[in-house]
Amino acid sequence: MKAYTVQSAERILLVGDQSAIGAALIQRLLHLGHPRSHIQVTSTTSANWSDSEVVHALMREILPDLVYVVEASDCPFDTEASAISSTALISAAAEAGVANLMFVGTVAPLAGPITAIPGGTVFPHNCGNHAAALQLCNLLASQGMNYRSVITCEPYGPCRPPKVPTSKSHAAGLIEDLLSQFTTALVRGLHHVTIQAHPHDRLELMYLSDIAEAIVHVMDLPQATLSATTQQRSLHIDIGAEQVVWILELIKAVAAAVGFRGRFQLDPTPVARCSPRLDHHTLANLGWRPLISLETGLELSAMDFRLRHRTFQSTVCVT
Repeated sequence: MKAYTVQSAERILLVGDQSAIGAALIQRLLHLGHPRSHIQVTSTTSANWSDSEVVHALMREILPDLVYVVEASDCPFDTEASAISSTALISAAAEAGVANLMFVGTVAPLAGPITAIPGGTVFPHNCGNHAAALQLCNLLASQGMNYRSVITCEPYGPCRPPKVPTSKSHAAGLIEDLLSQFTTALVRGLHHVTIQAHPHDRLELMYLSDIAEAIVHVMDLPQATLSATTQQRSLHIDIGAEQVVWILELIKAVAAAVGFRGRFQLDPTPVARCSPRLDHHTLANLGWRPLISLETGLELSAMDFRLRHRTFQSTVCVT
């Protein structure tokens, strides 16, 4: 692990601390030894990011060496307003002499047909995140900035610190609901649970700390290594899971993590929700693979849930 001193540490600006990934990224940077005093954080809603004067003033005040822009999973960055904000942020970063900038987006499961796009990544036809990321890559690379772009699959797992308000991904909310339902059934001695979900729901998941680690890994890679691996000037990387998880598999895994041994049935929703498939091969070729398996991640999530709900923990101990 590289050691950082206050004198030598990079000044880091993180835009998007209210997202789960943003909070996890802060913890990852602190774990790597970055001084907390050198990490400035701001939420995507704390300022008018489409106002170029506001953004420029912030950049001139902080003078960051590295900027992470983390979009919340419920605020995709392919909207017109977000595109304006991104343009202002890019312009301000370039004017302030920011050497390194990373844009982090998260896909969300969508209803409807999916189609393949060039490069082998499969996306719903109405999802513009991938195209927007590539456009940003080209723009910043043309300005000589060390720019990286990643799009992550859906994060899940405990967020630290737990009291920070964060926007949850669809998967994180779903897993939280399943933990609550199975925990309640276990406490009340119920042997049957009804779950609202479509039998064809499909998710692409990754544990939150793994995503944060992957983001830093991509940012720290030499540009020559990235260019050689991606074989393109646009340094965009997908952070995809190696396997997708069908809803029935997920429900069974959450029940096992909680210790629920009863039965469950689905109350089908009208439309299936499917996570877009992201590429995981490129990141593997760059020397990174996720550490936390789904089973381990759900066990850690169940443990965190019990710690946050002490009544359940006391009841289990008594019984």
